[in-house]
Amino acid sequence: MPVRAQVSYQIYCQENLEKIMAKQDLNKNEASSVCSQVWEKLTDKQKQKYEKLSQDDTLRYNKQVCSLQQNGYFLKEDGTKSTDWVLNT
Repeated sequence: MPVRAQVSYQIYCQENLEKIMAKQDLNKNEASSVCSQVWEKLTDKQKQKYEKLSQDDTLRYNKQVCSLQQNGYFLKEDGTKSTDWVLNT
């Protein structure tokens, strides 16, 4: 199955969590709390970047689901088929 699309908040946290942890010397749980607080204070204009990325990810997800239903597989981000198996020996 394709990886579900991320919402804008998830993308923001993914991009900023490590920075917050390093800058404020916090563990992941504390940094997540700070990330949430900062997100709530962002203006709509500041959130636009993440909304756009979320929309793009939703389009990717929908395209992959449609391909899976029609073809029995979908193309992953790296261009391989979802049905391709990689064996590590």
